[in-house]
Amino acid sequence: MVVCIKRENKFVKNIKFCTEVSKYIQSLFIELELEAKSLNTIKSYSRTYSDFIKFCRQYDNNLELHNIHKDDLCAFIKYKSQASRKKSDIATSSKNLIISALKKLFDHIEKDAEELYDFNNVFIDLRTTYIKPLRNKLKSEEIKRIEIYLEKKKKKEKYTTYRNILLFKLMLYGGLNVSEVLTIRFNQIVLESEFYRVFLEGHKNKSVCIRCECIEDEVETLRHFFNIDPYQIIAQTSTGRLMDRVQLYKVANTIYIFSGVRATGVRILRQTYLTSLRYSK
Repeated sequence: MVVCIKRENKFVKNIKFCTEVSKYIQSLFIELELEAKSLNTIKSYSRTYSDFIKFCRQYDNNLELHNIHKDDLCAFIKYKSQASRKKSDIATSSKNLIISALKKLFDHIEKDAEELYDFNNVFIDLRTTYIKPLRNKLKSEEIKRIEIYLEKKKKKEKYTTYRNILLFKLMLYGGLNVSEVLTIRFNQIVLESEFYRVFLEGHKNKSVCIRCECIEDEVETLRHFFNIDPYQIIAQTSTGRLMDRVQLYKVANTIYIFSGVRATGVRILRQTYLTSLRYSK
């Protein structure tokens, strides 16, 4: 997907950073296809990401995800201007497209990475200059519509229905990211008084608390009615195959559609959870 400059290894810079970012670019394109982005948009993103990797491989500053700076992105935009056919400063509209594509990529990294990244400060000045802030959370009335739809959906009493709803709610009410949701097991969800504590694998002593009324019906129905093995990964099909990111995105998008909510993907669920935490403090 990404075209890289062919050079001798001793002259290539930021190899680790480029390799890591390229991995996220590949998974982002899966998400873009699910969002039904136009072919022109996908091609535009692909050109921007390809040029970004080329730029990073010859950029003098040492780049890492935890220390990426606004100046690095400005340097990339300047690089794009110098590389343009017109050999002049690119138009503001073109800069908008570049920044939008980069924002999409780093939002995806922030959502998908095991590490906790926050790239808001990298884009804040660029955003106010070039692009409108992107919508980043569900409204309370949208959450109510989703809850009403999910309750109606559970009347079918199917294993896949309860499983999909639980996975969705773990992201919405617990803020779990995609990797965490796809690997969590039933025995990591422990009832404690008026809430469930969800222990996250790979994070020592890290857990999140979810109010009982949010997921109790799904957890207890799957455990007792469907007699699920406590060591079983929740994101598993009835035939024993593990779900992947594409299937999880489809689950979320289907819920949005039938709830009458204009949203796509799963990042907005985590952002809704994080926003609710900020307001509850």
